[in-house]
Amino acid sequence: MKKIVALLLVTAMCLAFGACGGGSKLDAKNAIAETIHHIYDDALRNQARAMENTYLFKCVVGSVTNEYFCSGNLRIYLESKELAELNTQETVSVVGKVTEVIEEKGGLGNITYWVEIGDAQLYDGEVPEVEPREHEILTGLLKGKNKKYENTWYIELDDNSNVLKNITFAEGEDLSAFNENYNSGEEIKFYVEGLTRYVSLPDELKNAKIVK
Repeated sequence: MKKIVALLLVTAMCLAFGACGGGSKLDAKNAIAETIHHIYDDALRNQARAMENTYLFKCVVGSVTNEYFCSGNLRIYLESKELAELNTQETVSVVGKVTEVIEEKGGLGNITYWVEIGDAQLYDGEVPEVEPREHEILTGLLKGKNKKYENTWYIELDDNSNVLKNITFAEGEDLSAFNENYNSGEEIKFYVEGLTRYVSLPDELKNAKIVK
């Protein structure tokens, strides 16, 4: 009887040590490469489906707590020793799974949704480029360069609003073929990472990339 009890105790200790070791390693090879904005969209559209996926993504470190760091509207949970080594504004790669969507009510009835990546690990490999989604691709007419700001132009979007917006292109985008004069009216197709289905387009479009 004593041998059986001892064996059970040893088994229990092994299981406990296994749990403390952080569980099984996430499978980065079969993870879906996405942006943090796509993960946010996925989780708000269908949380159950998003929770079945393992995501691989790059993100910029925002605020850091003793449990997680924020990037956009994602809260990414890591071990405390990993969090302690992070620096704000650095870019890191993560493999992880959505575990919860949190609704937080603010003043004036505003609601903020946080997508929690409760099962996450830092990743030291390459993250593939992510293709833009349909709602991120826009078409418009360039209306000349805004010479007050670098890489910024005026644009009239193909949305029948007839309202000029400012568009700032990502560093390295080649606009040499476009006329810098006002009202040149050259059509351009581009995408802006981070556009969401849940809010209207902002007056200033930033970090735009040309669609060839």
